[in-house]
Order: sequence, then C-alpha cells, then structure tokens
Amino acid sequence: MTKLFESFVSSYATSEDDIRKLWVLIGEEQKMLLVRTLTSFYPSILYSNLTSPLHADECYITNPKRPI
Repeated sequence: MTKLFESFVSSYATSEDDIRKLWVLIGEEQKMLLVRTLTSFYPSILYSNLTSPLHADECYITNPKRPI
C-alpha cells in the first residue's frame, strides 16, 4: 500500500511539474505576442490618430456641405 501511494505521489508531482512548465511557456508566449503587437500596431495607431484630423479637414474642404 505504501509503495502504491508513493507511486501516486511521484506521478502526481511529475504531472504538476509538467503543467507548471506549460503555464510558464504560455506566459512567455503571451509576453512575446504583446511586445510584437505593440511594436507593430502601436506606430500605426499613432499615425492614424495624427492623420485623421487632416483627412477630416480635407473632406470638408473638398465638400463643405458634407458633415464631418
């Protein structure tokens, strides 16, 4: 009976370690995706925010009756 319990505890600990390793990998992957997203999309968002008012002004200049 003791041997069976020791086997169970050992197997459980091994499985728990494997699961923890997977969670660590998932966390690292999420960090990499966040960095990649910020470095690729953030400049686009900034540029879009800078050009949107200019675009709205151009639309008004070409068609003053058109609502902005």
